[in-house]
Amino acid sequence: MRTVSAAGPACSIWDAIAAQQFELDEEERQDPHFRFRSRSRFNGLFSDSANSLDLLSRTVSLMPLIHSALRNTGAAAIWALYSNTHEQGLEHVPLHGTPTIVVSNHHNQLVDVCAMTRRFPHHRVTRYWAKASLFRHPVSRFVLLNSGNVPVDRRASDNIKLFGSSLDALSQGEVLTLFPEGTSYTEPRILQVKDGASWLCCLFAKRRVEQPALKPLVLIPAGLVYTDKTRYRSAVIKRYV
Repeated sequence: MRTVSAAGPACSIWDAIAAQQFELDEEERQDPHFRFRSRSRFNGLFSDSANSLDLLSRTVSLMPLIHSALRNTGAAAIWALYSNTHEQGLEHVPLHGTPTIVVSNHHNQLVDVCAMTRRFPHHRVTRYWAKASLFRHPVSRFVLLNSGNVPVDRRASDNIKLFGSSLDALSQGEVLTLFPEGTSYTEPRILQVKDGASWLCCLFAKRRVEQPALKPLVLIPAGLVYTDKTRYRSAVIKRYV
């Protein structure tokens, strides 16, 4: 895997990371022993910081690749576990470039994420909220960020800090899929609805006042129904309204 430096010829990812992280000049980068040193110095950063993986994420955008791999893995799991997936109301999901929030019930843990991501309308990439603690490890942080997940620190008292990444994603015309129940329940009914999605809508409306060029936000309720989630090869119904 290679990347192209704006200042010179193609170089490896390790070269690009070290050149930016340690601000090395072109002469040192041409040193035949540079790659070994840069890799060693880069590996040393794993023990106390995720900055290097963040830099790698900025140097080479891997989100389409990682998101596609995880989406296909989830789709394969849905295909293996369930006999059929019925999708309804696809016409309610707008095209690319429209800021969109999809809110869904959450009864089947990670399977819900796989079901919502599988064959999302118009092949749009949907992002999800994930608690900030999952981003502490540099490797999980790298995978989560590059698969479209947005970190949310639920302990934050400042709403701008809490929803900052989500607002930025929506401002770029992306899709967020949220589960307002906050966690997964085995009960076949909604037990609670938290106010995170409604706060996000209000904050985006405020941002639109400050930035009139932003497109209006589209809010889409969605429902996931498993005919019998405890039985192998049952069916899934996904409906947008």
